[in-house]
Amino acid sequence: MLAETLDAMQHTEGHLADILGVSFPLAKNEFFVSIDSSGVSYVWDNNDLNVITKCSPGNMNKSAGTCVAIAEDDTIICGYTDGFVRAYTITNKPYSPLKWEIVNAHKGAVTSIFANANYLLSGG
Repeated sequence: MLAETLDAMQHTEGHLADILGVSFPLAKNEFFVSIDSSGVSYVWDNNDLNVITKCSPGNMNKSAGTCVAIAEDDTIICGYTDGFVRAYTITNKPYSPLKWEIVNAHKGAVTSIFANANYLLSGG
């Protein structure tokens, strides 16, 4: 529902698994990101609440997502149960490409993530 008009909207896509994390960029309100237990992150337009793009490690590296953060350059950074940290570039394509990854950042699951212009911090 849109709060200002109380009109209902029908969404044609969204998460198919439990949502485990949400992140909003600092000093911006155009979009936000959510990650689910199947490992897929959705980038949402905050104005019309539609999906801009999705981020997924792909079928070869399929693991559950645990946490998500947005860096100051709008890179989407995700933590996974396989201990990997993966980053994606936001595009207008159905799936955004993998930008980089840190293999085995943790022995177990990545449980938290933080990013700014100087640091990328992860907990596990």
